[in-house]
Amino acid sequence: MSRLAQVFTDKKATLLTTAAVSVIVAVVAELARSMFSPVASRYISIINIMLLVVAAVILVLLLDLRENVERFQEKSDLIATRQQVEVLRTSIDRLNKHIGFSIEYYRCGGRGADAMEKFRKLHDAAGAVIRDAPPRAQIFAVNSYVEVFAESNTEEGEQIQRDYLKHFIDRTDCRYHRVLQLKNGRSAGSRQPPLSRLITPAYLDHYREMAAQMTARPQLPILIGEVPAKLPTSYVVVKDPDSSSGKIIWQINQHATDAHDPDAEEMLGIFVITDPQGILIPRFVNWFEMLERTGRRPLQPGDLE
Repeated sequence: MSRLAQVFTDKKATLLTTAAVSVIVAVVAELARSMFSPVASRYISIINIMLLVVAAVILVLLLDLRENVERFQEKSDLIATRQQVEVLRTSIDRLNKHIGFSIEYYRCGGRGADAMEKFRKLHDAAGAVIRDAPPRAQIFAVNSYVEVFAESNTEEGEQIQRDYLKHFIDRTDCRYHRVLQLKNGRSAGSRQPPLSRLITPAYLDHYREMAAQMTARPQLPILIGEVPAKLPTSYVVVKDPDSSSGKIIWQINQHATDAHDPDAEEMLGIFVITDPQGILIPRFVNWFEMLERTGRRPLQPGDLE
């Protein structure tokens, strides 16, 4: 039976077998007709036709049997144990997590309309990270006042920054902590020169709003403070509330050779990192906590006048 099933499940074998039977029947019928008289040949022709009909019926039956065997085999292949299903589901979940890790780079710079378009695209990508963060997410931001945003000198560039920073204020359902790194040699709380002269207008207004909300609405999970500069980088971490997964906005800077401050830096671009497995998120959070331990001082509205 198993050998017969193998023949029936092979379409070519089925057709060849049926064709061979038909040829043999036709040859035998012709030989028989040539052996009899012309009067009897008509009866032989009738027999020949009947045999061909029988061969056709056999072909139909063989094809139907082949389809039934194939259908049975397909059903057999679909049968899987519960353990196999769980292993498959686990493998798919693991694959999705690995595939979910991604790094996208957005650069800025250039001149004219091209520079402004890059600046807008960069902030749109960063703003989407904050806007699409899950409820109760934890947002950790690290900045340095020695950053220079040349594009923010224009009205359009400043508005792009304001639109981006508004996403942070709108997320009142998230814990939002930001630290401002102070240049080496500047002690926490020092007001010479005032921070308001060192920060671009959009960020200065954002810091002022954060400080005002800390004072007026202490129930909100918002905190802004200043710390001694330690990390030559800026970044934002958006950590999921119940896991170590999330996203990172990692700003890459370069020395601003044309700035008055010899330590000033300007933004070269950002990496937007999607980290569903929590490979990098804990490290960036640890850096943030390390900065806080160096002596974070909460900023008050008067500190930004």
